[in-house]
Amino acid sequence: VNDAAATMFGYSRDESIGASAFTLNIWADVADRARTVAGLHEGGAVHDEEVPLRRKDGSVFLASVSARILTLGGVPNVLFVTEDITERKQAEAERERLNVAIEQAGETIVITDAEGTMQYVNPVFEKVTGYTRAEALGENMRLLRSPEQDEAVYRELWERISSGRTWQGRLVNKTKD
Repeated sequence: VNDAAATMFGYSRDESIGASAFTLNIWADVADRARTVAGLHEGGAVHDEEVPLRRKDGSVFLASVSARILTLGGVPNVLFVTEDITERKQAEAERERLNVAIEQAGETIVITDAEGTMQYVNPVFEKVTGYTRAEALGENMRLLRSPEQDEAVYRELWERISSGRTWQGRLVNKTKD
């Protein structure tokens, strides 16, 4: 038991050594333990299983568990590598919520690189401009530049966003047709 495991689970090394994960009650769901044990028996190893585990204080966290049977001195042992992935999974869920919001926004949203090459467009962009996502991605924003729009507006827009500030206003752009 290393220091990271002691910190993660809340059990000291002395409390952990000689005890099993079962007696320490770290499995939040015994079905996950059974599946992990079955995987070890069948293939000798399990990789990156996402399971809820329990700390000494009773709190539960999401973990990625990998395990392998190792024979040391003729005695089979199990090496467990456990990573707390709670924050990563929460960040992934937040990113997914943000993605849904952007995809469902009622306004055109375009993300470009520093040179103005389109890296992302939302579905409203396709409806408004007539360009499909595939046609737009990799193209420069100049693709939409209309001769009806005052050039000073484009300059101001680009100066503001390239300096990290927000630009707000209306543009007259051209559509695909």
